[in-house]
Amino acid sequence: MPSSARRSWVGALAVALAAVLFVPVVTVAATPTVTLQGTVSLEGGGVASGWVSVLSTGGSNVASATVDAAGHYSVDVASGAGYLIQMTYTGDTDHVRTSFAGGGFSWNTAATAPVSGPTTRDHVVPRSGQVVGTLTGVDGPLSSASLWLEIHGSASSPEFRFAYDESSQTYRITKLPPGLFDLAFAADDRLDDRQRFGAVRKGSIDVAPGGASVRVDVTLPRTGTITGRVVGPSALLTGAAPIGSVSAYRTPRIPSDPLSGSELYSDIAADGTFALVDLPAGSWTLCASAAWNRSYLRTGCSADGTRVVVELAKNQVVTGVDVGLLAAGAVTGRLVSEIDYELPAPAFSWAVVTLFEPGRGLEHPVAGAAVEDDGTFRMDHVRPGTYVARIEDTSWRSDAHGWWPDAPSVEFAEEITVTAGATTDMGAGTLSDDIATERLAGSDRYATAVEASRALFPAGSPTVPVVYVANGTGYADALSAGPAAAAEGGGLLMVSRDEVPTVVADELRRLRPGRVVLVGGPAALSSSVEARLAKITGVKPERRAGADRYATSLEVNEAVFGGGDAPAELFLATGRGFADALAAGPAAAHLGGPVLLVDGTGPLTAAQTEFVRGTPKIDVVGGPAAVSDATIEAMGPVLPGIEVRRLGGADRYATAASVNEHAFATVTDRAYLATGSGFADALGGGVLAAADDAPLYLTTASCVPEVTLTDLFRVAPNIVTVLGGPAVVSDDVLDGLPAC
Repeated sequence: MPSSARRSWVGALAVALAAVLFVPVVTVAATPTVTLQGTVSLEGGGVASGWVSVLSTGGSNVASATVDAAGHYSVDVASGAGYLIQMTYTGDTDHVRTSFAGGGFSWNTAATAPVSGPTTRDHVVPRSGQVVGTLTGVDGPLSSASLWLEIHGSASSPEFRFAYDESSQTYRITKLPPGLFDLAFAADDRLDDRQRFGAVRKGSIDVAPGGASVRVDVTLPRTGTITGRVVGPSALLTGAAPIGSVSAYRTPRIPSDPLSGSELYSDIAADGTFALVDLPAGSWTLCASAAWNRSYLRTGCSADGTRVVVELAKNQVVTGVDVGLLAAGAVTGRLVSEIDYELPAPAFSWAVVTLFEPGRGLEHPVAGAAVEDDGTFRMDHVRPGTYVARIEDTSWRSDAHGWWPDAPSVEFAEEITVTAGATTDMGAGTLSDDIATERLAGSDRYATAVEASRALFPAGSPTVPVVYVANGTGYADALSAGPAAAAEGGGLLMVSRDEVPTVVADELRRLRPGRVVLVGGPAALSSSVEARLAKITGVKPERRAGADRYATSLEVNEAVFGGGDAPAELFLATGRGFADALAAGPAAAHLGGPVLLVDGTGPLTAAQTEFVRGTPKIDVVGGPAAVSDATIEAMGPVLPGIEVRRLGGADRYATAASVNEHAFATVTDRAYLATGSGFADALGGGVLAAADDAPLYLTTASCVPEVTLTDLFRVAPNIVTVLGGPAVVSDDVLDGLPAC
């Protein structure tokens, strides 16, 4: 059976092949061709030179032939079709360049010529019309010009010839077919490349056939132009003018930022002058930059008084504008590394030195430089002023950072003065990854809070806006007061229920705060304490209190964080203990939010729910024993769309580390360390940590938990401030940060 089946398949294939191989061939007759010929002459006499193109009715080229010396052409085309016969004239006489037999000057308006046998089609190239006139600039002659033409109702523009006589400032446009034209004139070249002329349109110019002339005189206006010079601190920059440019900005995208709009620029010439051309009307902000000249600031576009605003009308020319460019200084220095890298590499690979204005923060660098392999660096284009310098190793090998020359934090940094036209040598600085420690403590909890206040507001500080006062024998009211005080730029001091310690009274007299806020009701801070504080400070204290610790926390936070845009992130912590909220205070301040105390055993109250509504992120501090899962689950239905995250650990030390790992993503200059078994030292020190934008960790009295050290080394502080005396955090911890 298999063999028979195969033989049958082969037989069928043979029959099929035979059928294919012996199909009769049908021959298709070719379309006959015929000759199309004729003679092309010029209107008025003469033989036309050029070529004839035979086009389909759709405009496609079918055949073409050159016109011979006698004006004759001949092409073979398929018989029985209609064609367009186009003549392209290449001679110099005033005749139309493109025309069609039977009339018309473009393929979509030309007459069709049927060709069914040998056909003769003669054609006379018509004389062209012309446009003549004067063409000059508004304030002087032109060196040359260009011209654009458009035909009304046509998708294409005609071919033409343009001639311009510079001596007479006249022009002549020839080879135009009859019709209506829009003429656009503009100067393409200029006598002075810092001046330009704007375009002028002349509409509906009626060009007649037969060589008739139409006169159109044109005067080109100047485009909007601003010219002037770049001036230095005292005189015109001549000879050694900076290699740079002047930029002009118009129509800011951001109303508060005049440099956010569209930009035009002009190079600064060797004589210090500039010219901005082709400017539309509007308000223009001008500023100069000199990126390649060390003597001047890289850019004068910062808001330092060197910007110039020019109001420009349409096609107006404004001259004599002086744009300032400030003289700059330079900074040099040398870095010494004390880091023992495990892998061999240049000691200063990826090390950078950056200048900052004192008190401005790391978001506003002024200048910076990478350190060379030999430890040297140089900064040019530096604005004159007084600065501090930050040192960083930005590589993966180390998180070392500090302040010049060898300071662990900015308050110990050496100030550097940069003078215009001079080079300031900073000398030698040190890059180290050592962690220094210090202790901040007083004789008791009240004095420790005062020491934190003195560090926060040293002698000579500006007026202190507000001081929060809380009961130092209880923690509940002060836990929310710290972030609130930090948000208002104030401090936190502690008193007893009925007395103001002398050390606190003296600090209040020194601070002279603009406001005093009492946190808690009369059961926490008596009316006699309120009266005493009013007498010491000379201001009537404000009291923020509720029916219980949770209502007081809400009252404090609503006064500072309510009433406007909701904070981007806030922390919820239990009010039944202090440990979790201690580290949350500086973390919340770093993120710009509050710490709200909750009971943690059930849903939020209605008032608490309304306070947190609108905040996109809520961080719950502590494990389920502190804030239950039920509390978190109850938020979903009433606070849809809010992201809730739990930050907790096995104990209070791990919870503090988790909070800081979340809030502080990058290295810090300083970190704070307080006992986890008490609250008093961390309350006053927490406001200081918040002001330093630093994390607060918890420790035991005799050693630092490993989980704390792990995250502490992650943020790589240069200095760790231990809060409280040796009785709460031992000298062993201060001296070596021993692990446990």
